[in-house]
Amino acid sequence: TKPAPAPRRCSFVELFAHAPQPPRCFVSHAWGETVQDFVACLRAHSFDHRLDDETPYWVHAYAHNPWCSSSDDMEIVSRAAMDASESMLTLVDEFGTSLSHACISRDLCAWLALREEQAPWSIYTVVHGDQGNSAGDGSQDRLEVSDDCEPKAVGLTSLPSPRDIERCQPLETEDRRRRSREAAFPFAVIRQALNMRLEEAKSSELTSQIAAMRTQPASRTEPQIGTPKGLRNFIIPGLSPRPAPAPAPAQKEQGASCPIVEAVKCSGLDSVEAANDRVRARFAAAALHLSLTSDDFKSVLSVLSKGNLTRLSFDLSLCDGVTTTKTRALALHLPPSLTALSVRVSLPKPAAAMANALGLGMRKLDSALGDLCLRGSRIGCAGASALAKALKHNSTLGILDLSFCRVGAKGGVALGRSLRFNTGLTRLELWGNNIGEKGAIEFGKALTHCSALVNLELGFNRIGAKGASAIATAIVASPILETLSLRNNSVGDEGASAIGVALLSNTSLKSLDLWANSIGGDGGES
Repeated sequence: TKPAPAPRRCSFVELFAHAPQPPRCFVSHAWGETVQDFVACLRAHSFDHRLDDETPYWVHAYAHNPWCSSSDDMEIVSRAAMDASESMLTLVDEFGTSLSHACISRDLCAWLALREEQAPWSIYTVVHGDQGNSAGDGSQDRLEVSDDCEPKAVGLTSLPSPRDIERCQPLETEDRRRRSREAAFPFAVIRQALNMRLEEAKSSELTSQIAAMRTQPASRTEPQIGTPKGLRNFIIPGLSPRPAPAPAPAQKEQGASCPIVEAVKCSGLDSVEAANDRVRARFAAAALHLSLTSDDFKSVLSVLSKGNLTRLSFDLSLCDGVTTTKTRALALHLPPSLTALSVRVSLPKPAAAMANALGLGMRKLDSALGDLCLRGSRIGCAGASALAKALKHNSTLGILDLSFCRVGAKGGVALGRSLRFNTGLTRLELWGNNIGEKGAIEFGKALTHCSALVNLELGFNRIGAKGASAIATAIVASPILETLSLRNNSVGDEGASAIGVALLSNTSLKSLDLWANSIGGDGGES
């Protein structure tokens, strides 16, 4: 990468690029993998994320100008490339040993610890032969290898990839498709990640050789051509490497902890240990579904609880290894800093156990949870009752989604009664729970006492005309309710007429959904 662009004293990519290429994905790697494995990982990432051949990946070895004299200049350009990228791709060996490399540790700290948690991130590796996802209990998923023995890469992603979403079958979620794609990811990488310490990262001998190469003067046969140009594949005004009139002498490489410690000091984190916790917790969150069938589940939960994360999302529906004990443990080990949580558990008993544990957590005075989504989790009446008890004492939860959770009439009654005492909930979704007439009557009574609820969605609950009449009575007395959905509830003309009369006295309601309620002419006129 240095001799080829020597005549122009530019970066390697400038020999091939026809125009500026602002990066879409920042590639972090340890320089030690073969080019064949490197390309295999990029191909797999490009396929999973539906990236075409024109999508620019920013790779240090090819994008940096080896003729710049200062390592500080290269670091500035590297950080600028990361800031401009939409996502980061980390490449490691199948055993995860390269996670201890200084380059990868520095990039993981910058992306996972110091950035917003929603920034897309992936880690890919090549699985050679039958080195599949070896769980602690001895089970193993094998990755198929083609006849030509071309290396096969597999990746772990922080979010479902575009290809996961595209390939979803009816009644299948993108998270389930993601789990299928990631099944062969080697758990050895996760074990290494759960124990990594950013400040202890070491530079390899190869990296030292590369650093020395950058400081060597050009040979006498290489033409000395004017001022070296910046990176044409990635141009940011003022951030191109400064030209050097004379090569700088080789310097002893500094410890890897220095840039990481300095970066943490400039961030909002308290210490390097806090950065370690966040990085390890991001790995734990991404790999939770892989740990369900292994002996590492407790270790994953322990790491997750210390990460100071604010947003988490898990889809454990039809996932192997889901038990009552594990879902309860997951709920109890969530980080106290969590503000938004989305979990889906399809098995009734594990789902109810999780809801009960979440309810206990919400009753704590230091609970920061403001957005809870359990849509599709079969928590049943027992789980709904546990959450209802928590709502009586909780004032931080603002959004609650319990759609399609099989709450039933008893669960609906419990939730309705809890709203009389709740002062924080502003949005409640209960689609498809069959709360019936009894549940709707309790919600009607609660709405007259609610001081915060502005959005209530009760579609597909079979509340009937009497339930709709109870809700109508509440509409008159509620001064803050703005959105109400009673879609597909068999309201009929009687219920619609009661709602129509209530609307004459209501001044706050802005949106009313009465689709598919068998409303005839009389109800429509009202």
